[in-house]
Amino acid sequence: MQQDFHYAAIRVLAEQAGFSPDEAQCIALASQYVDDAVEHKPMGIENPPACAQKMLKEGFFDPVCTAHKGLRYLTYARKDSQRKVYIPFHFLPPDEDHGQKPFRYRVSPDSPLARDLLTQALLALKSADEGQARRRALIKLGIALHSYADTWAHQGFSGRLSAQDNDIEELAVKKKGRWEPLNAFQQLIHNMAPDIGHAEAVHFPDTACLQWRYVQDEDGQEVTADNPSRFLEAARRIYLHLCAINGKLPQWQSVEDTFMHCFEQEADEDSSVWQQTFQVSPFGYDMHRFRRDSLVGDRVDWDDFQLAGDFACLQLKATENHDWFFFHLEAKAQREYITKRIRNDLLSL
Repeated sequence: MQQDFHYAAIRVLAEQAGFSPDEAQCIALASQYVDDAVEHKPMGIENPPACAQKMLKEGFFDPVCTAHKGLRYLTYARKDSQRKVYIPFHFLPPDEDHGQKPFRYRVSPDSPLARDLLTQALLALKSADEGQARRRALIKLGIALHSYADTWAHQGFSGRLSAQDNDIEELAVKKKGRWEPLNAFQQLIHNMAPDIGHAEAVHFPDTACLQWRYVQDEDGQEVTADNPSRFLEAARRIYLHLCAINGKLPQWQSVEDTFMHCFEQEADEDSSVWQQTFQVSPFGYDMHRFRRDSLVGDRVDWDDFQLAGDFACLQLKATENHDWFFFHLEAKAQREYITKRIRNDLLSL
């Protein structure tokens, strides 16, 4: 899923479910930042808050990379990349490991493991006091909602390097009511992509307005993906969960058609379709927002793994806003929650 769901739809869903605009914004920022948090090396921070002490490494704060978009600068094939980034944040396996063989890695929508993860985040929010504790719980919820929503978009693919899981053929897209197969050259380019996640399908699974199909190479099964319908069901389930935590009576039928209308539109970077359709408080996603609010000093606008010099060379100070630290603390907690519940020995390399 792209920003139109992870930020815009989540923002609207949270407000519709009874969260204040400020809290809905916090949840949505954390949800989208999962795709943008590329920081991955220890960095010097002069006065890290007390909550960050457990993530200090020889005096440096050690953040959690959650964004798989930048892994081209490392290597997608590394076992650590699969175990620490792809699987715990974007491609949740459907079940915990109970010793069964083989263990299933392919994503399934609304799977038991994904529901368990979301339930833990909702319980943390329910028990959190006001102030910083609630702010941290809202960020935890946003991270969990990203992974939960992705179980619809990424269904049928896995976060491990595996031709068995992720090799696909015969891609086609529906345009104006007709199926248009990719030409031979396009198909060749897609097939050259690594067998991890939905790399061979590129952006198709994440584009809300798209209808597309493919053949699963392992068993020859044809899969038809109606993304607007998939995304709509993800939104409905999330809405019901958020209403429940707020004790709000769900009124999904009154907004269902409006959500479908938004999903059927071509995504725009500023989410103006969602803003104009729902007339909610002003949108505004900035991938540097958490860093800019929580850190001062050297530049905080890094957006890839090629920051000039090492992260350790940065000279930073913490502000009184701890959102960036909360994000990394809760991302680490989610990563540990997932990796402890799956089989890690079946990952490649």
